[in-house]
Amino acid sequence: MTRTFTETVVIPLASPKDAKRTAAAVVPYLDPPPDHVLAVTVVEKTEGGMDKAPLEQMTERAEETLEIVAERFDEAGVPIETRVLYGEKVIETILDAAQEADASSIVMTPRNASRWVKLLSGDTALSLMMNTDRPLIVVPDPERAD
Repeated sequence: MTRTFTETVVIPLASPKDAKRTAAAVVPYLDPPPDHVLAVTVVEKTEGGMDKAPLEQMTERAEETLEIVAERFDEAGVPIETRVLYGEKVIETILDAAQEADASSIVMTPRNASRWVKLLSGDTALSLMMNTDRPLIVVPDPERAD
């Protein structure tokens, strides 16, 4: 049996702003809707080290991010599952979730980041592209299409 890109879609999200942009970009391409859409956001935990912010604060932000995308997908009539993930390495955690969901693709929009930020923290799309074992679909950001 052959698979399609949209059987089971995993959508990684970075922030509330990213959730709004990603939903606006992805929803128009989901007609007909996939069998399963899983939106994830990763709370980065460092084992034995200092975290960027308190866990409770990071979890609240992650839940806010997922609520935004769930609302936008619901308005469009596209069923979506959301999940907060916890991990030391964001890319690895996303890829593990895609593996666990048996995702047919990972769908995202490009993130705005300066060259310095990309140099210091890495480029998410590039890291996903270089490390995934399934299709990565990058949907253009409608805000940048002009």
